[in-house]
Amino acid sequence: MATIANRLPPDTPEPATIPVQIIGSYNVFETDCTCEAFKVGDNNILESKAHVSREIELTNGCIIGASCSLTEPDIIPENTIIYGNDCQRREMHDKPYPPISQIEFLLKILPSYHHIRKANVKANKNEGGI
Repeated sequence: MATIANRLPPDTPEPATIPVQIIGSYNVFETDCTCEAFKVGDNNILESKAHVSREIELTNGCIIGASCSLTEPDIIPENTIIYGNDCQRREMHDKPYPPISQIEFLLKILPSYHHIRKANVKANKNEGGI
């Protein structure tokens, strides 16, 4: 239910190339968040309904709070928390830990709910001829 999009603005000329979107490791994208940033570092958390536009660069260890919207061009410094109705900022004293326990839980649970379809390939019964 998260959206990660690599888009150009609507006024961009047609033959333009789209820059590569780089997303680091151990990022958490919660329900209904939107990330259009071209560069996202490691260990970031985008909480529910957070929005990060393409002009934003997330470094490492940042937390974008629930319903916070970042639309102005900016580079978010490492270990920054953005929170509240006014998107206030503060710096964490410690680096956040990677969500290893959450990853292990998902690795255990997701196979139970992900149904893999078998290919619709019929074996040729007439192999070798009659």
